Amino acid sequence: MHYGLGMAWGPVYGLLRRHGGLRPLGAGLVTGATLSLIVDEGLTPAVGFSAPNRAYPAATHVRGFLAHLVWGVVAALATEAVWRVTRTEPDQVGPPASLPAGCAGTQVPLRERHERDRHHHLHPSWP
Repeated sequence: MHYGLGMAWGPVYGLLRRHGGLRPLGAGLVTGATLSLIVDEGLTPAVGFSAPNRAYPAATHVRGFLAHLVWGVVAALATEAVWRVTRTEPDQVGPPASLPAGCAGTQVPLRERHERDRHHHLHPSWP
């Protein structure tokens, strides 16, 4: 069940990258953090799959949270590798004004990006 849930949560990363405008590291960390907080800390004890949160020492919660951050980063690495091989990765142009620099970027539609790349290939000195 644990691995199935991890696989089912993977699309959250894709949504954050493609529609949330987050860069890979940020999207991976947010994906892992939300998995930990929503599922491990919220739903799992609420539905009785584990003891209440207060039954575990704080170190257990911290270790679990950090492990899910690592999971998010690994999910990001794997997804980005597949997207790169299949040439379907989101294109980052720059951060929107509402978010700090380095956290997010806008996306260029795939067709527009391929047209831009083809144009640049034919005319390398043009912007």
